Parts: sequence; structure tokens; C-alpha cells
Amino acid sequence: MAKPEVLTNVVDFGDNPYLIGPHEPIREELDTPELECIGEIPKDFSGIYLRNGPNQRQHLMGFTIGLMVME
Repeated sequence: MAKPEVLTNVVDFGDNPYLIGPHEPIREELDTPELECIGEIPKDFSGIYLRNGPNQRQHLMGFTIGLMVME
């Protein structure tokens, strides 16, 4: 297993509900082949699961969840 890339920069996203609590950016990428599965993985499933969301590496001035704010 490759060593995970860990994001060490701490970014304050304020009170943006899409970037705090359970939605806050993940700081490292993991490869966990021995992950316990409760239930059953469908037999016809072939692929990978990726967490998809606003997982920004840094705060982008003028951008809000992928949209650029123009004045």
C-alpha cells in the first residue's frame, strides 16, 4: 500500500455548512483493502468508491462551492 498523501495546511472555511462537521475536507487519501463490510457488496459491482464533494485543498477567494462570484 502506498503512503497516503496528508494535507497539512489548516484552512478556516468559517461557518460554511458544506465544509464543516461531517462534510469537512478529508486530510488524507487512504487505500484500505481490509475494510470491514457490513452487508453484501453486489456481485455485479466492479469499480471503486470515491467520496465526492467539495473537498478543497485550500480556500479559493471569490469561489463558492465551485461557482465563481463576480462583482
